[in-house]
Amino acid sequence: MKTSPLFLALLILLFVSSSLYGADVPYLTSRVTDNAEILSPEVKRSLSESLKAHEKRTRNQVAVLTIPTLDGESIEDYALRVFESWKLGRKGEDNGVLIVVVPNDRRMRIEVGYGTLYLFCPPFLAVF
Repeated sequence: MKTSPLFLALLILLFVSSSLYGADVPYLTSRVTDNAEILSPEVKRSLSESLKAHEKRTRNQVAVLTIPTLDGESIEDYALRVFESWKLGRKGEDNGVLIVVVPNDRRMRIEVGYGTLYLFCPPFLAVF
């Protein structure tokens, strides 16, 4: 089957435009990155201290990200992009957790590594 050049050009345009579409992944600056500015400094500090203590106790790395909007991107795709970019969790343990809150879009997502899946799924749901 011969494909037309127009079809290929449209396919490439669709791929390029979809990769440019959506919110940027911010730099990981701390355990709590409040780009939506919804947390008071006291809450941010307290949450950061709690997450630090949790990591020391369990070795699980937890990060919180708030952004104002996803700019049309799905929360699932965005959270996965951030999780992979930030490389949460210890190497070989895959024990990272990312909590993304998007207040203007009324969205929230918890992205977990396989090493922390047992914390969020009952044993009978885990297929691993």
